[in-house]
Amino acid sequence: MFKVVSVGKFTRIRFWKDIWVGETPLFTRYNRLYHLDQDKDCLIIDRINNGQWSWNWSRTNLGVRNLAYLCDMLNDIGQLNIDVNEDTCTWSLGPNDTPAISCPSCNANVESANHIFFECDIATDMWKLVFRWCDILVFQASSCDSFNDLIISCHASKEKKHKFYVITTSVFCGFGDTE
Repeated sequence: MFKVVSVGKFTRIRFWKDIWVGETPLFTRYNRLYHLDQDKDCLIIDRINNGQWSWNWSRTNLGVRNLAYLCDMLNDIGQLNIDVNEDTCTWSLGPNDTPAISCPSCNANVESANHIFFECDIATDMWKLVFRWCDILVFQASSCDSFNDLIISCHASKEKKHKFYVITTSVFCGFGDTE
């Protein structure tokens, strides 16, 4: 997903950190200038004074290289028109982002923790194998809470429950480390 910004009166859009010109924030493209600005969280309106761009640099002499970057940036932002509408930010799914909301294993449901661990056919098959390996009666859970309740109430030896506990802890804790 990416944020789409519609610039209006410049009262809500951050000059350096929001995407309002091009496909990346200005601080990534003009990092040297960003580091020279004394107000890195400034809004666009903070950079306009009497219809002209106004700066708050940490030093008066920017140097030749930074002046060249400033000229490039002014070319990027120079075509901006002031609008009477308020600034707006919306989130948009690009054409390549849609699979990201679907389960990566089955691509049939929206990805959620309950789906990934308990509802997906692949997860269900995996749990059946684990139950069989631990020699525990197979059951179907639909959430972490119901899974925990079923484990506590299942009739199996302490050794079998311990083996199952080690496997499930590895699955759940290992999943959290990948994010």
